[in-house]
Amino acid sequence: MDEEPERPSSRQERLRRALPEYRRGPDADADLPAHEHEAAGDAAPETGGFLNVERLQTALTDPVYGYMIVMALSLGLTPLAPDVRYMILWTLIFAMGALVFLLGPDDHRADATPANLVWGAGFGLLIGVPALALVAPALALTSAQLFPAMSDMSVYMALVFAMPPGETLFFRGALQGSRGFRAAALAAGGWSVLLFAPNLGTLTEVVVVGIAVIALGFAYAYVRQRNGLAAAWLCQVITSALLLFAPRLG
Repeated sequence: MDEEPERPSSRQERLRRALPEYRRGPDADADLPAHEHEAAGDAAPETGGFLNVERLQTALTDPVYGYMIVMALSLGLTPLAPDVRYMILWTLIFAMGALVFLLGPDDHRADATPANLVWGAGFGLLIGVPALALVAPALALTSAQLFPAMSDMSVYMALVFAMPPGETLFFRGALQGSRGFRAAALAAGGWSVLLFAPNLGTLTEVVVVGIAVIALGFAYAYVRQRNGLAAAWLCQVITSALLLFAPRLG
């Protein structure tokens, strides 16, 4: 009496015996189409789905998207009080710059040497001290217009601890690292013009301040290119304190 052939123990095993390609070896599962994976009880390979993590990370680390967002918000938040508007925008630009800094491939820590920091501080003094000596009254008036109804301590905190880290991380860190020197300098200047213009009274003042902040944008970008990100940060801290805070004390 013939012996009854052994029956496959599972549906997956029946599929393996029915499909010739499975006789090549244990690694042949990789060639099975997705619907046959499901029939065999195997999970189908992930094809991306609704949330593409790689595409999302690319968008988050591209500073151009962030720049468009903060420029739009800078216009949209104009009705707010200046100090509230500055706080929101500088916080946002700091967060975007820090995100790109943390997720991006560049490592800026190697540039934070004592020599580079001294150079950064020196550039800040080179810009700020002559301007303070020559046009201190005009700088005091400009500071009062840009920071109305704010105490000297609030202005100091904004110029030293809020504005420089956010703008340095975003423009000199994220944008200059991916788009280059000129793009970062022009973008930083355009951002500053749009940020401060609502608090200036006349078109002449907007033009004068605009030229000044664009020139500063190029100066900071140069320091970042020559001496690194930390030096550019220190340069902006010193320059901002000398140009917009020190004149208020005179």
